[in-house]
Amino acid sequence: MAVHEGVTLSAVVSQLLAPDKDVAARDDLAGRRVLLRVDFNVPLDESNGSVADDTRVRAALPTIRLLLERRAKVVLASHFGRPDPRKQTRDQMVAMYSLRPVAAVLQRELGPEVFRGMAPDCIGPAAEAELAKLQDGQAGMPYRTARRADAG
Repeated sequence: MAVHEGVTLSAVVSQLLAPDKDVAARDDLAGRRVLLRVDFNVPLDESNGSVADDTRVRAALPTIRLLLERRAKVVLASHFGRPDPRKQTRDQMVAMYSLRPVAAVLQRELGPEVFRGMAPDCIGPAAEAELAKLQDGQAGMPYRTARRADAG
C-alpha cells in the first residue's frame, strides 16, 4: 500500500482490517484449508516439559474454534524457541524445541477428534500427507515453523 498525502493512519488501518479481508468473517470456509499463524512460543515447566503458562494458547482458541465451527480444515503454524544448529545437534533441537507440549494443551482444549495432532515435520511429503488427512472442522499442526538448518 502506497502512502499518500492526506491519508490518515485511521483510514489505512480500517482498510487493512476491512471485513472483506477477514477470513473469519467468511461463511464459505467449509472444506477449505485455512493456515492460521499463531504464537505458541510458551514457557515450559523444566521439571516435566509441560506448558507452564498456556495464556498464548488460550488466547488463540476463540479464533481456532470459530474457524472449526465454520467447518474449515485448520492448519496451525507456530515457531517455538530459537534453535541454533551451530550449538545443538538435530536430536537436541527436536527434543528442546518441539511443539508437543502445546499439542497436548490443544488436544485437551479441543478434544482428540477435533485436534488431530502434529505432522512429523513442517515441510515435505510426510507433513503434507498428515495435514491432508484433516476433515472439515478439524485442526492439525506441522512439527514447527522456523528456519531449518537444511534450508540454507
